[in-house]
Amino acid sequence: MKFIKGEDGYVLVKEPDIKFRWLTYFSNLFSGGKEVQQESDDNTQGRQRNNCYCRSITMGEVRTTLKKMRRAKAVGPDNIPIEVRKCLGEDGV
Repeated sequence: MKFIKGEDGYVLVKEPDIKFRWLTYFSNLFSGGKEVQQESDDNTQGRQRNNCYCRSITMGEVRTTLKKMRRAKAVGPDNIPIEVRKCLGEDGV
């Protein structure tokens, strides 16, 4: 994206400003309007930021899904057949 409007209506053209605008937009969208503060590069060095808004997949969901999957189907992007995952039992989960 080359440019985007900020909350104040001004056009943002610098990449860090555009990224921060998208971050605040989605943070406000998913967190019910909580404010996000921009961190400087000094504060983020040495640790990774997690901007994921997805919930974690539970072990129960994995077990249920493995039970529903049928054998002898096409493999996924990891090239591991479902038979292998089922044979591993709890370690496969």
